Amino acid sequence: MLELAFDLGTSFIGVYEKEKGILLREPNVAVVAKVKNKVTLKAMGESARQFIAKGPVKDQIVYPMKEGVIAYPEVLTLIVKELLTRVVSKHIVWPKIKAVVTVSCGLSPLERRNVEMVFIKAGVSQVTIIEAPVAVNALLPGKYNVIVIIGGGITDIAATGPEGILTGCSVNIAGNIFNSQIVDYFAKKFKLVIGQFTADKVKRAVGSLLPNDISMVTVTGKDMISGEPKNVEVSAMDVRIVLENCIDDVIEAVNSVLCSMPGEIAMDIYNQGIFICGGSTNIVGLAEYMSSKLLVKVNQMPDASNAQLNGAGKFLTEKGLIERYIATAGSM
Repeated sequence: MLELAFDLGTSFIGVYEKEKGILLREPNVAVVAKVKNKVTLKAMGESARQFIAKGPVKDQIVYPMKEGVIAYPEVLTLIVKELLTRVVSKHIVWPKIKAVVTVSCGLSPLERRNVEMVFIKAGVSQVTIIEAPVAVNALLPGKYNVIVIIGGGITDIAATGPEGILTGCSVNIAGNIFNSQIVDYFAKKFKLVIGQFTADKVKRAVGSLLPNDISMVTVTGKDMISGEPKNVEVSAMDVRIVLENCIDDVIEAVNSVLCSMPGEIAMDIYNQGIFICGGSTNIVGLAEYMSSKLLVKVNQMPDASNAQLNGAGKFLTEKGLIERYIATAGSM
């Protein structure tokens, strides 16, 4: 039996193997061709992203997840099968595979079932779906925790405990929205057309919520009036204006969860603080900014981009954890 864990994110998909740790983390994107109603995978993950970055692609570019929900199940099945093939390549025959898969806590029963069917069609024998905050909770020492996962397409916010999620929500304000807002801001302020890839690079280069950050970056785009290439100097302050608006909306949702959580766990939460993770929490000064607004300590988790995957991996390695989760989920 090959035991794996998957973090099924909008922007990235990761694979963890029991006793080996994280094996793969790839962008959740594919380049596909359709011939006689059959979809063929031409490239996926980082290879697909490099393919796209080179210029116009004659084949179809597909992002199979949208805001945490499967949008293109056929393409996602091909991506999962390719990842499985890489993992089992050293095996003489295809082994029986057991998988734990983390998903957004906002998925409906039907959407969770669609995830299960994708993995079964890809070659997995047994699939257990776990909400991402529950997976992250397995990494934390406290009995009760408030977890905020800011990913690419969705932000999950949940108060968690031994019985699973006590209260929570999902909002579609995350890394992709940050990028879209940066694109719009550049068009309005600099009259400069940039794409999502450039916006993401800008966010990573000078994205900061520290008020005294004076870092700068040169950004190349297309002048909206002349259509000619144009360079502009962009400061961290420019990007902070955009990020603050987005993060303030996330904070509003966090406040709603804090207000709705059971009173008996409130003291625990306020003593230990909130835990944040996900690829979009790597913005400089984010924890400090959220703490100043929420008036509670905000803890950035180590290896924030892989917290869900490492948490899912713990369900494979810690004896009885997955059985207790299934029993609790079945009784709710």
